[in-house]
Amino acid sequence: MRRAGRAAAASRPPGWPRLAGLKANAKVYSNNEDLASAVNSGEVQGGVVDHYYWYRLRDEKTAAATKSALHYFTKGDAGALVDVSGAAVLNSSKHQAAAQAFLAYLASAPAQTVIANSQSYEYPLVAGVKSKENLPALDSIGTVAAVGDLGDDKDALQLLQDAGLLQ
Repeated sequence: MRRAGRAAAASRPPGWPRLAGLKANAKVYSNNEDLASAVNSGEVQGGVVDHYYWYRLRDEKTAAATKSALHYFTKGDAGALVDVSGAAVLNSSKHQAAAQAFLAYLASAPAQTVIANSQSYEYPLVAGVKSKENLPALDSIGTVAAVGDLGDDKDALQLLQDAGLLQ
């Protein structure tokens, strides 16, 4: 962690106190599965993971043996993050048409039904396709930003490094 003077402290973003609190009080785990297990066992009181890690833990342990529960941040909270998974075709692909057809299939109702009813616990993207679980509606838990608005993550990475949460 870099030492910061008053000028740097004054220019810190609004989320800085939360990051500083995490650094001072949090235990860092090497992956989401380990964190979900640690919360479930009572090793730590809470953690931030994508919802599907908790559902997979519950499936592994059984509902009766699962001692933790999901909590969603309120809409508008900085923690109310909606991750985006994506797929694309490389310009260098020698099979452009086949790759485009595969992407079209992934976005189709049959493929989304397979995904939504798998152990991925992902949100289906096609209207009318129901998920395996009764997941809260995306618009009730956070704002889904346009992928182009997300940037290249350099600022977020730098912020986490400055806070001492990542190397």
